[in-house]
Amino acid sequence: MATPALALLALLLARIPGPAPAPRPAPLLPSLRAGLLAGAAFLPLGIGVLLLQQWIYPLLDWSIVPQPLVLEALRGDGATFLLVCLAALVVAPLFEEMLFRVHLHAGLRAFLGPSATAVLTAALFALSHPRDAVPVTFLLGLCLADLRERTGGRTAPIAMHACYNAFQVGGMLLLRLGGNPGGG
Repeated sequence: MATPALALLALLLARIPGPAPAPRPAPLLPSLRAGLLAGAAFLPLGIGVLLLQQWIYPLLDWSIVPQPLVLEALRGDGATFLLVCLAALVVAPLFEEMLFRVHLHAGLRAFLGPSATAVLTAALFALSHPRDAVPVTFLLGLCLADLRERTGGRTAPIAMHACYNAFQVGGMLLLRLGGNPGGG
């Protein structure tokens, strides 16, 4: 299984021309708008991946395991929920985008070019999340890298990431309000 994947990666890397110059960052408000629109546009794809996962996992005799932080947010008091919201909407998008789309992306792009850098940073981003989140976070990572390339800055990917996380926080809020603190 690993050999075909490595061969495909080698083929991808062999076809990529040398690195292109990085684009200049777009102004703040257009970047923010682009990130929020991209985040909203990603939601149907993300939901589709999650639905596909829920269909495939039982066929493989796997189960989806809720993240402990999400369970704590659902079961905890209001202050705990607010802290999780703050982490999901502000801290995670800022930290993860600075790490994956600013520092790693810029460093790897100089050697690998934009396409291979997008795939590699998306894979690392996905692997930094819980197992059940890997498929959707890999796709999200690809979209975030593309947005970084198209806007040239960090504002749009941070806004897109925050928008995606806001959708998840909204789901947790609905579960809390609906009286389903177990998350299942």
